[in-house]
Amino acid sequence: MLTSEDEHCRNGSVAAAHNCLINIPGDRVAGYPDFGHNMLQYWKFRKNYLNFNHGSFGSTPIPVMRALREMSDLVEESPDTFMRRTYLPLLQSVRSRLAGMIGALPEELVIVPNVTVAINNIVSQIRWEDGDVIVCYSHTYPAISQTLKHICDRYPGVSLEIIKVTFPCAANDIIDKTAEILSTYNLPLQQQRNCITMAPQGRNLSQRVRLLVTDTISSTPGVICPWEPIVELCREFGVLSLVDGAHSIGQQAIDVQKARPDFFTSNCHKWLMSHRGSAFMYIPLRLVISATRLSGFPNANLLQKPAGAPFLPAYFSVLRIDPVSLNWITEQGVVLFETGTVDWTPLLTIDCALDFRQSIGGEKRIMEYCHELAVEGGKRLARRWDTKVMENKDFSSQGELTACMVNVAMPGVPHPADAEEERLQLRFFEDGFIMRNSFAQVPVVGSLVSAGVDRGEINDPPVSMKLMDRKVGDFDRMAEIVEDIIREISEGKHNPSRM
Repeated sequence: MLTSEDEHCRNGSVAAAHNCLINIPGDRVAGYPDFGHNMLQYWKFRKNYLNFNHGSFGSTPIPVMRALREMSDLVEESPDTFMRRTYLPLLQSVRSRLAGMIGALPEELVIVPNVTVAINNIVSQIRWEDGDVIVCYSHTYPAISQTLKHICDRYPGVSLEIIKVTFPCAANDIIDKTAEILSTYNLPLQQQRNCITMAPQGRNLSQRVRLLVTDTISSTPGVICPWEPIVELCREFGVLSLVDGAHSIGQQAIDVQKARPDFFTSNCHKWLMSHRGSAFMYIPLRLVISATRLSGFPNANLLQKPAGAPFLPAYFSVLRIDPVSLNWITEQGVVLFETGTVDWTPLLTIDCALDFRQSIGGEKRIMEYCHELAVEGGKRLARRWDTKVMENKDFSSQGELTACMVNVAMPGVPHPADAEEERLQLRFFEDGFIMRNSFAQVPVVGSLVSAGVDRGEINDPPVSMKLMDRKVGDFDRMAEIVEDIIREISEGKHNPSRM
């Protein structure tokens, strides 16, 4: 049942929408700037630009951009001084602060350009054997699932098992599906591993699950996944767990000491607001068994095969900075040099981003506000369109699947007859957003033709968003844009050949 205010917002104009704003908890905190449109002063968006797609590429605050340019100038003033003396302590500061946020040690973090680089780094260094099985999910990010398929192509004895998940889906259902697959291939370990990974015990001699890749928050659709119980299952069955947390840091609290994944990686240029691309990968000390440069770019000449443990991957030694030379050194005192020249400045802006986030109220305030904004905005769109938010039934009020991205079924999108029609629709949505000074992500969930991958059975594409420079009323502006685009698609304007 719609209230009169709801009806006004549903049918009103952009101007009316701004009169229907809902106060989100945390939007005003004494001593810090107000969230909402007041925060636009910290970003360089075009006037009236409606940013509903923070998740894909992030958006860098002005103070972080300023710090990036200052560091770039510092590099060019004296390249050798920066590369030989300046950047290492700065990088160590980034590692230390990120480690404190996720419950890790600085020595367990590698700073990398993005999550895809991190995962490629990890899977390419595992010494795969015939009979190894890799497990991922139907919602695994395409670049990652393709990487896993590439591993299977390189090693014909390795196979990929994809667990199909249809959202909305209760966390327990995903956990049960995972347990079923792992128990099909592997026997449970006799004891929990506390120090180092044990060999997976296959139910037969031909196959055993070696690695499982899980998301913390999937990309398409943007929903929370039960990664911590899945990591626990991996321990039970002797499986290496690789957690794709591309959307996690800055959107969720992370505690790797508690969850104990074998690998964890997250982008910082998305929700943490550093400059793109910047990310980290976590490798716990219990798995540190060989030496390489802790830069995120592997050097195969330094990898060593551990004696007596052929099932273990080769990872990274503990590295620290020598206080005199400011070079990285291993525990054995061997100096490890660069594997190549890179621009460190985007990665070093992680420090600046953390400073900015503290200056506006800190992690808890930011995450709570953005979560509540996503939940309330999603409900607003669903009421307006008479559709539904992608959410589990028993948790629809608080949002079990929703962190700072919300997925809402759009109304009346004509179903594409074939792959070409789908491509034209998606392109028309993108062009339509861009022409209207806005952007929202419109992935197709449940398409008949999404790169040959079954992505569930939700036939309406969802919309996702984030930023604390938004107000709930901005969802009405986005709704009007979406409705205009859908109307034009219904009129066939997306496909000139059929007009």
